[in-house]
Amino acid sequence: MQKPRRAAFLAIVIIVAAATVSCALCDSSQERRSAQVPSRVIPNRPSVHEAHVVSNDPNRSPTFMTEDDRSNEPGTLWTVSSVDLERYMGRWYEIGRFPNPYQKGIVGVIAEYELQDDGEILVRNYGRSGSLDAELTVSKAKAWVADKSTNAKWFVQFIWPFKADYWIIDLDQSYQYAVVGQPDRQRLWILSRQPTIAEATLNQIYRRLHANGYDTSRIELTPQRRAD
Repeated sequence: MQKPRRAAFLAIVIIVAAATVSCALCDSSQERRSAQVPSRVIPNRPSVHEAHVVSNDPNRSPTFMTEDDRSNEPGTLWTVSSVDLERYMGRWYEIGRFPNPYQKGIVGVIAEYELQDDGEILVRNYGRSGSLDAELTVSKAKAWVADKSTNAKWFVQFIWPFKADYWIIDLDQSYQYAVVGQPDRQRLWILSRQPTIAEATLNQIYRRLHANGYDTSRIELTPQRRAD
């Protein structure tokens, strides 16, 4: 009776060990895939004040993807060509997002990014539950750049060992607004340096998101206080 029990116990240990190694390899391969996935790169977007000039200049890139671009790269998510991390740091107000379970009912959302000496990014997310008069709460995370050739792809981690993609897919030349997505297009956030954003600017963002394969009808605007 002892030998069968020992054999069964040994088999369980082997299975658990194999599963642990498999998960570790899966996590490692996910990080490599996210950093290397063949996303298309587009130039940083012009500010709304420059858009009419760029659209009349045949030597400049278009301000959004064309239908032909999408047909040539079906399913590919475009990112901006480069991000100056120091300019990107600081406070951003959430203007809109795709609904997601962990932000359900959260309003007045603010994200703050702080670049650390070791290259990691300290993330602070603020929000109020249900009402702009509710208590302001904060959650902290860390982020790091996954693609250092552009700085447009990050990983964000709130709880170890789980991490999420953070891809900067639209960015104002003056760093006054940004759009963050993920490769599967199931998450989306529109950010601004101010609690509000001009309607014309938002419409241009929507147009580019549509060209980048997003269903803009899913976007929910985030209520914000005038100042925090």
